[in-house]
Amino acid sequence: MSKETDLSVLPSWRELLPVFWGTDSAGPADHPLTQMARNLDQLHCNSKTDSGKRHARLIAEVDEWVSTHAPAAVGVGTVLSDITKAGVRVRHLLEATCPHSDIDLTRLARSWDNLAYMVENAREDEQPTRRDRRLALTAAPLAS
Repeated sequence: MSKETDLSVLPSWRELLPVFWGTDSAGPADHPLTQMARNLDQLHCNSKTDSGKRHARLIAEVDEWVSTHAPAAVGVGTVLSDITKAGVRVRHLLEATCPHSDIDLTRLARSWDNLAYMVENAREDEQPTRRDRRLALTAAPLAS
């Protein structure tokens, strides 16, 4: 298998899933893309609006690493950013849930469905379609 088509250098969804759920911690043996996904997750967590330049730089770092190690995989930076953002949205909704909270269960369910759908597509090594991106972008925004 040529370097062009060898996607085995990419981390598996199992390696990335803890980042998306917000349950992972950095380790010395982390795959470079796992660390980059963690950086995207932290960016999405720490700002209500993405820091445009930093966000673009992180996506470019992912895409640069991928183009060097697995040129056949394109758009990985955007996919990682979209999935980490969806994971942050779900975690924020869950953190807002408490006995005295007025959580919108429809929004929570839609956010969970969106995250699961995105992770499932990543597991199948599919590139996101316009419908996938539209689904991600139309998920209800977080309350202020």
